[in-house]
Amino acid sequence: MFMLIEQAAERNAAQAQLEAQLKKALRTNAAQTIGFPSGHVRDAEVRTDGTIWFHTRRSTAEDEGATPRTYNWFGQWGDGNQSSLNITAEINIPLTPTARVAGCFVVDPSTGVRYLAHSGGVGGGQKGVGQTEFLAWTPRPRIDVLDREGTRRHMVLVMPIDGDGVVAPLTAFVQDIAEFKEAVRAGELDTASFRKKVAELKDYFDEPSGRRRGKRSDVVDYISRHGDVVKALEAWAIPRSRAGTSSKKNVLIDLALERQGTMTDLFEVKTSRDRGDIYTAIGQLMTHARGDACRKHIVLPQGGTLASDLSAALNRCSASVILYEINKTGTITILG
Repeated sequence: MFMLIEQAAERNAAQAQLEAQLKKALRTNAAQTIGFPSGHVRDAEVRTDGTIWFHTRRSTAEDEGATPRTYNWFGQWGDGNQSSLNITAEINIPLTPTARVAGCFVVDPSTGVRYLAHSGGVGGGQKGVGQTEFLAWTPRPRIDVLDREGTRRHMVLVMPIDGDGVVAPLTAFVQDIAEFKEAVRAGELDTASFRKKVAELKDYFDEPSGRRRGKRSDVVDYISRHGDVVKALEAWAIPRSRAGTSSKKNVLIDLALERQGTMTDLFEVKTSRDRGDIYTAIGQLMTHARGDACRKHIVLPQGGTLASDLSAALNRCSASVILYEINKTGTITILG
């Protein structure tokens, strides 16, 4: 799970770090005209390494209708003799948090490393060039980003802004978008199979996922209460088991029940209904269950519904679903 960098000071520091990294890596400075569908910018300061170029500026009052933002424009340099540069990718950063602007900075809380991220919202003024189409086309994995209101966003990591060697992934991202736009222009994506992928991805984005929204304090509470949920589950499960049943927990297993040395039940507790959590739970249950007779259970927060393919997968591995809730006072209830 990544966290959105929202505070103005932290966001500005991240933007300054991005610019410093790119100034160091894209060593040639030039003044160029940058063209785009609605106009152009003359004598724009760009930096390049001969493969990609970068230009940044703050939006102004002349940018009619635009959400205030820092523009981060990227493109392919070409042979350097072109009269103007074309924008391949815009990874703009809103000055106030909003999902309407494609770019953002995120941080991995486990490492403290900051990243430039993009929603996949690709523009270009051409039919077939859009967010869902690009995400269906690219093999780049999507990450979940949590903001302070508890809303999760699907994003694509572009590059770390901390550390060395940050330009290689940026160059690959710009190249990916350029290849995607060329594939659209060439009609390569106008096929029944690709339209099916786009439809499937739209269904994926529309899936409910339990506690996808809500105040951040509520969402984090579910995550931080994982151990307490396991304890409540143990207190709920033992009295419902046969005499002589004992419990087992370790770093690999949330909770297992054993009787006479045989594992009878295995439980995996998750704090959301996100696909990633379900995939992980299925893998854990199939890996750690001992014997065909061991009953497998995935323990999920109440609310929302599972996608039909996830429910089918749980059925195939004979895993039951147990629900729990945490009320406003923090009381955990296992609902069964």
